[in-house]
Amino acid sequence: MTTTITGATGIDNIKAATGAVLQVKSTFVGTTFSSTATAFTDMGLSVSITPTSTSSKILVSYNLGTVDVSADTRIAFRIMRDSTPVGVGSSAGSRALATTAATAVTQRGQPHSFQFLDSPSTTSAITYKVQQFNQGSTLELGIRHNNDPDDASVYRTGYNIIVQEIAG
Repeated sequence: MTTTITGATGIDNIKAATGAVLQVKSTFVGTTFSSTATAFTDMGLSVSITPTSTSSKILVSYNLGTVDVSADTRIAFRIMRDSTPVGVGSSAGSRALATTAATAVTQRGQPHSFQFLDSPSTTSAITYKVQQFNQGSTLELGIRHNNDPDDASVYRTGYNIIVQEIAG
């Protein structure tokens, strides 16, 4: 079988199979992050993508490496598509809407990962980012604390966000 591709770019009028990955974008942060913010706050973890079709879906994934919080602290994270939270739980009273959450007592020093398949229905540039919410004293990413911050047993991790355009 022979296929002829024409056009200036050589890919005019080609439609990818539904479910095919069309493009991948990512941001990796290797430095530590610390916050005492008690409202959802940007963490400097964002990535932009411009979908090629309004029928495309965007698979958003984040991995926060090692998350450390002070005792009796509750933390939450959420994905934002521009200024809109996506992949969050449903509204219930005054509870914060999040994609992942934990308490210091049960998940201190644990990674947080999440994936969400978004349907933005646009061909305009979109920025996805991760925000954090802290109900306590201090949240830190990228470091697992011990009594001595220079101790060899203190782990250093990075954190990232990846977006993939999936053909619709």
